[in-house]
Amino acid sequence: MTSLTQAAVNPSKLQLQNVKHVLRVFNDKVVAALTLQGCHETATFIQTVVNWWNTVNVSGKGQDRRLNDPHRAVQEPGSTSLDTFLGVFQGADSGHGATRIQCLTHDTKKALVQTMQGLAAVCKYLLTSEHFEYVLLREIQSDRLEGEFSVYRQSTGANSFMTTGDVFYACKKRLARHAATYLKSIELQPEPKEHTCLGPVMLEDAASIDKYTAEVTLTVNEESSAAYVAGWLESKCGGDLAFSDEEPLVTSEVKDFVETVSRGSLTIPHVSTFELVRLGLCFVKKARHRACCRKRLGSILLTVANFNSIDINCSKVYTHLSNVLLHGIQNLEKDHQKNAVLLQTSVKKARLAD
Repeated sequence: MTSLTQAAVNPSKLQLQNVKHVLRVFNDKVVAALTLQGCHETATFIQTVVNWWNTVNVSGKGQDRRLNDPHRAVQEPGSTSLDTFLGVFQGADSGHGATRIQCLTHDTKKALVQTMQGLAAVCKYLLTSEHFEYVLLREIQSDRLEGEFSVYRQSTGANSFMTTGDVFYACKKRLARHAATYLKSIELQPEPKEHTCLGPVMLEDAASIDKYTAEVTLTVNEESSAAYVAGWLESKCGGDLAFSDEEPLVTSEVKDFVETVSRGSLTIPHVSTFELVRLGLCFVKKARHRACCRKRLGSILLTVANFNSIDINCSKVYTHLSNVLLHGIQNLEKDHQKNAVLLQTSVKKARLAD
């Protein structure tokens, strides 16, 4: 249940330069999976790198509160996160060649220490001399300048030695292209999207909807995922939900799963919320063709809840749950397409090898 791929685990020399593959390894999902498997030392190392990456990639104020992650806080007077990571990298072991076992390379350690020292010095200067209220570390980079330079270079025939006239001419071409695109978007109105829902949800259709949910058996991973979503729903809509004191909470393995992967942002869900998520997941697995939009799926979930005596009258719950289920369907279809392409590529390579 992680984001790991073959290219991320065993990359080629060219793939090593792709940051996307690195982020699939240094990922919160990988940390959670390693923790569940008992690999605590590896999980701690990856969590340290993830926390450092989140710290130096803060792009807006308030992300630490919105995402419940203190490492996503902006740099303010009195912030000590950069000094903490600097101490970690300075104290880390490093090696080279056959002697490097479970440690960084010399170049990696040197680059990390130099980067953290530079960022700490820049933040100290801006927060004292320039009277900044806070610093967004993600803005201290040259990606935008390099991207702009790349556009102009490609506009002049991939010439790295451009003149001022070349840049001026390329800029005029870009402005003309943007103007033409804008005029075209005004003239051409988008066609309405085809709606494939099979009619409105009828009260007498509740029995057939319940038949779809009854025919599906969820795996252990799917049960755990449903508990995770249920806990997220209750934390998201806590002010609009009201449960009686007699309403029980989930128990057994799903409760342990939520407590393990939660970082304080989830609550242990009630049985009614958990059952609603389970039934919704069963429905989209069996009959997802019957709901192609959020409004239609929300109506179906409400019908399922009424048919199974689930007393949840919060509209936000059905809206958020519909979004989660539809987003999961879309990602599942993408995964199937990727797996099909990988299978075809593997077959071609096997035939060439023969």
